[in-house]
Amino acid sequence: DPAENADDENNLIAMCPECAKKYRLGADTQKIQRLKQIKKRYVEIAEMEDTTSHQKVTEEVRQVLLKVPSLKYPANVDLNYEPAMLKQKISPDYPDLLAAIKIWVNLYYPDVHQILQELNREGKNRFEPFCLSVRQNFLALDEKNYPQWDIYNEMISWLQKQTNQDRHACEIVIAYFVQKCEVFLPC
Repeated sequence: DPAENADDENNLIAMCPECAKKYRLGADTQKIQRLKQIKKRYVEIAEMEDTTSHQKVTEEVRQVLLKVPSLKYPANVDLNYEPAMLKQKISPDYPDLLAAIKIWVNLYYPDVHQILQELNREGKNRFEPFCLSVRQNFLALDEKNYPQWDIYNEMISWLQKQTNQDRHACEIVIAYFVQKCEVFLPC
Protein backbone atom coordinates (compact mmCIF):
# COMPACT_ATOMS: atom_id res chain seq x y z
CA ASP A 1 0.00 0.00 0.00
CA PRO A 2 1.72 3.21 -1.13
CA ALA A 3 -0.01 5.08 1.70
CA GLU A 4 1.81 2.95 4.32
CA ASN A 5 5.46 2.55 5.29
CA ALA A 6 7.32 0.77 2.46
CA ASP A 7 9.75 -0.90 4.91
CA ASP A 8 7.06 -2.41 7.16
CA GLU A 9 6.93 -6.19 6.61
CA ASN A 10 3.15 -6.05 6.96
CA ASN A 11 3.15 -3.85 3.87
CA LEU A 12 5.32 -6.16 1.75
CA ILE A 13 4.47 -9.11 -0.46
CA ALA A 14 6.71 -11.14 -2.77
CA MET A 15 6.06 -10.68 -6.47
CA CYS A 16 7.99 -11.36 -9.62
CA PRO A 17 9.59 -8.17 -11.03
CA GLU A 18 7.14 -7.96 -13.93
CA CYS A 19 4.04 -8.33 -11.75
CA ALA A 20 5.44 -5.82 -9.25
CA LYS A 21 5.98 -3.32 -12.04
CA LYS A 22 2.42 -3.79 -13.37
CA TYR A 23 1.04 -3.52 -9.83
CA ARG A 24 2.89 -0.28 -9.10
CA LEU A 25 1.65 1.27 -12.33
CA GLY A 26 -2.00 0.37 -11.74
CA ALA A 27 -2.40 0.09 -7.97
CA ASP A 28 -5.85 1.09 -6.83
CA THR A 29 -7.82 0.46 -3.63
CA GLN A 30 -9.37 -2.74 -4.97
CA LYS A 31 -5.99 -4.24 -5.99
CA ILE A 32 -4.41 -3.20 -2.68
CA GLN A 33 -7.21 -4.89 -0.71
CA ARG A 34 -6.98 -8.03 -2.87
CA LEU A 35 -3.22 -8.31 -2.26
CA LYS A 36 -3.74 -7.78 1.46
CA GLN A 37 -6.27 -10.65 1.49
CA ILE A 38 -3.88 -12.90 -0.44
CA LYS A 39 -1.02 -12.10 1.92
CA LYS A 40 -3.20 -12.63 4.98
CA ARG A 41 -4.24 -16.06 3.71
CA TYR A 42 -0.65 -17.10 2.92
CA VAL A 43 0.51 -15.96 6.36
CA GLU A 44 -2.27 -18.02 7.98
CA ILE A 45 -1.34 -21.08 5.92
CA ALA A 46 2.35 -20.68 6.77
CA GLU A 47 1.56 -20.34 10.49
CA MET A 48 -0.63 -23.46 10.43
CA GLU A 49 2.00 -25.46 8.55
CA ASP A 50 4.71 -24.25 10.90
CA THR A 51 2.73 -25.31 13.94
CA THR A 52 1.89 -28.77 12.65
CA SER A 53 5.21 -29.44 10.94
CA HIS A 54 7.16 -28.60 14.08
CA GLN A 55 5.13 -31.10 16.08
CA LYS A 56 5.49 -33.77 13.39
CA VAL A 57 9.24 -33.25 13.04
CA THR A 58 9.71 -33.28 16.81
CA GLU A 59 7.92 -36.64 16.95
CA GLU A 60 10.08 -37.95 14.09
CA VAL A 61 13.20 -36.84 15.97
CA ARG A 62 11.88 -38.65 19.05
CA GLN A 63 11.50 -41.82 16.97
CA VAL A 64 15.11 -41.52 15.78
CA LEU A 65 16.32 -41.06 19.33
CA LEU A 66 14.25 -43.98 20.63
CA LYS A 67 16.27 -46.25 18.32
CA VAL A 68 19.58 -45.02 19.75
CA PRO A 69 19.91 -47.65 22.53
CA SER A 70 20.07 -50.41 19.92
CA LEU A 71 23.17 -48.94 18.25
CA LYS A 72 26.62 -50.44 18.71
CA TYR A 73 28.83 -48.16 20.77
CA PRO A 74 32.55 -47.57 20.32
CA ALA A 75 35.23 -47.69 22.95
CA ASN A 76 38.08 -45.24 23.48
CA VAL A 77 36.59 -42.22 21.75
CA ASP A 78 36.84 -38.90 23.53
CA LEU A 79 34.01 -36.43 23.43
CA ASN A 80 34.70 -32.79 22.68
CA TYR A 81 33.75 -30.42 25.47
CA GLU A 82 35.22 -27.29 23.89
CA PRO A 83 32.34 -24.98 22.93
CA ALA A 84 32.68 -23.13 19.64
CA MET A 85 30.31 -21.08 17.53
CA LEU A 86 28.91 -22.73 14.41
CA LYS A 87 30.69 -20.31 12.11
CA GLN A 88 34.00 -21.43 13.67
CA LYS A 89 33.24 -25.06 12.76
CA ILE A 90 32.08 -24.68 9.17
CA SER A 91 34.58 -23.69 6.51
CA PRO A 92 33.87 -20.36 4.77
CA ASP A 93 33.81 -22.43 1.57
CA TYR A 94 30.42 -23.84 2.68
CA PRO A 95 28.14 -20.92 3.60
CA ASP A 96 25.09 -22.93 2.51
CA LEU A 97 26.04 -25.73 4.92
CA LEU A 98 26.38 -23.20 7.73
CA ALA A 99 22.97 -21.75 6.86
CA ALA A 100 21.31 -25.19 6.78
CA ILE A 101 22.75 -26.24 10.13
CA LYS A 102 21.87 -22.87 11.70
CA ILE A 103 18.26 -23.29 10.63
CA TRP A 104 17.94 -26.74 12.22
CA VAL A 105 19.79 -25.68 15.36
CA ASN A 106 17.67 -22.54 15.75
CA LEU A 107 14.41 -24.40 15.17
CA TYR A 108 15.00 -27.71 16.94
CA TYR A 109 18.00 -27.65 19.30
CA PRO A 110 15.89 -27.09 22.44
CA ASP A 111 13.44 -29.82 21.39
CA VAL A 112 16.17 -32.37 20.63
CA HIS A 113 17.94 -31.54 23.88
CA GLN A 114 14.71 -31.88 25.85
CA ILE A 115 13.85 -35.21 24.18
CA LEU A 116 17.32 -36.56 24.94
CA GLN A 117 17.05 -35.47 28.57
CA GLU A 118 13.59 -37.05 28.91
CA LEU A 119 14.71 -40.32 27.34
CA ASN A 120 17.77 -40.35 29.58
CA ARG A 121 15.62 -39.83 32.70
CA GLU A 122 13.27 -42.58 31.56
CA GLY A 123 16.22 -44.90 30.98
CA LYS A 124 15.33 -45.25 27.28
CA ASN A 125 18.49 -43.65 25.96
CA ARG A 126 22.15 -43.94 26.71
CA PHE A 127 23.14 -40.43 25.70
CA GLU A 128 26.89 -40.59 26.37
CA PRO A 129 27.49 -43.78 24.32
CA PHE A 130 25.43 -42.33 21.49
CA CYS A 131 27.57 -39.18 21.55
CA LEU A 132 30.61 -41.43 21.30
CA SER A 133 29.16 -43.17 18.22
CA VAL A 134 28.43 -39.85 16.55
CA ARG A 135 31.91 -38.61 17.39
CA GLN A 136 33.60 -41.81 16.17
CA ASN A 137 31.80 -41.69 12.83
CA PHE A 138 32.68 -38.04 12.37
CA LEU A 139 36.35 -38.64 13.19
CA ALA A 140 36.55 -41.57 10.74
CA LEU A 141 35.16 -39.39 7.95
CA ASP A 142 37.18 -36.33 8.90
CA GLU A 143 40.38 -38.38 8.91
CA LYS A 144 39.86 -39.05 5.21
CA ASN A 145 39.69 -35.30 4.51
CA TYR A 146 36.25 -35.41 2.94
CA PRO A 147 34.57 -32.05 2.29
CA GLN A 148 32.31 -30.90 5.11
CA TRP A 149 29.14 -31.25 3.00
CA ASP A 150 30.04 -34.88 2.28
CA ILE A 151 30.73 -35.56 5.95
CA TYR A 152 27.45 -33.95 7.00
CA ASN A 153 25.45 -35.92 4.44
CA GLU A 154 27.23 -39.16 5.29
CA MET A 155 26.55 -38.63 9.01
CA ILE A 156 22.85 -38.15 8.21
CA SER A 157 22.85 -41.27 6.02
CA TRP A 158 24.61 -43.26 8.75
CA LEU A 159 22.01 -42.27 11.37
CA GLN A 160 19.17 -42.95 8.96
CA LYS A 161 20.52 -46.43 8.18
CA GLN A 162 21.02 -47.16 11.88
CA THR A 163 17.54 -46.06 12.91
CA ASN A 164 15.54 -46.65 9.72
CA GLN A 165 13.82 -43.32 10.31
CA ASP A 166 13.06 -40.19 8.31
CA ARG A 167 16.14 -38.50 6.78
CA HIS A 168 14.88 -35.04 7.73
CA ALA A 169 14.67 -36.00 11.40
CA CYS A 170 18.16 -37.53 11.21
CA GLU A 171 19.48 -34.28 9.72
CA ILE A 172 18.07 -32.35 12.67
CA VAL A 173 19.76 -34.75 15.12
CA ILE A 174 23.12 -34.43 13.32
CA ALA A 175 22.77 -30.63 13.31
CA TYR A 176 22.26 -30.87 17.07
CA PHE A 177 25.58 -32.72 17.35
CA VAL A 178 27.33 -30.13 15.20
CA GLN A 179 26.22 -27.56 17.75
CA LYS A 180 27.31 -29.87 20.60
CA CYS A 181 30.81 -30.06 19.04
CA GLU A 182 30.71 -33.80 18.31
CA VAL A 183 30.63 -33.16 14.57
CA PHE A 184 33.08 -30.66 13.02
CA LEU A 185 35.96 -29.16 14.88
CA PRO A 186 36.60 -25.43 15.02
CA CYS A 187 38.43 -24.32 11.85
